[in-house]
Amino acid sequence: MVVELEVGDELTCKLQVKEINHFDHVPIVKALNDTPEETNLITWENINGGDLVKAEVLKIEGDEYVTVKLNSFISGRVYKEHLSDIPLKKIPKSFSTNIGKRLKMKVLSIDKLNKTIELTLKELILKGKKKMPLNFDDV
Repeated sequence: MVVELEVGDELTCKLQVKEINHFDHVPIVKALNDTPEETNLITWENINGGDLVKAEVLKIEGDEYVTVKLNSFISGRVYKEHLSDIPLKKIPKSFSTNIGKRLKMKVLSIDKLNKTIELTLKELILKGKKKMPLNFDDV
């Protein structure tokens, strides 16, 4: 997988220098972790519905949803219906202990045009082996 970075992008992963182009003085590196969520290389171009990601819980927004951050430039929401396999009427106060933690989540929907993403924490969906339908033909 090749990911283009821009000046100012943050990269938090271990890298291995594969070779050095001595003519241009440019190192060619490889991320030691294979998956994008572990290397923090998730971009709007390479994220898809059904992807498993790790996201940091930022804050609880009233009783409607939780704001999460996948990396420094992608954030999303987990609505209360997707916090648990059991239906919740409101977000429990005990969920505030997860603020600042990185949790494993699954991408439900993406609007790349408006830069919005919805995720789920439901265990049944996280552990599900079936591919998520991305369009009407997949159903």
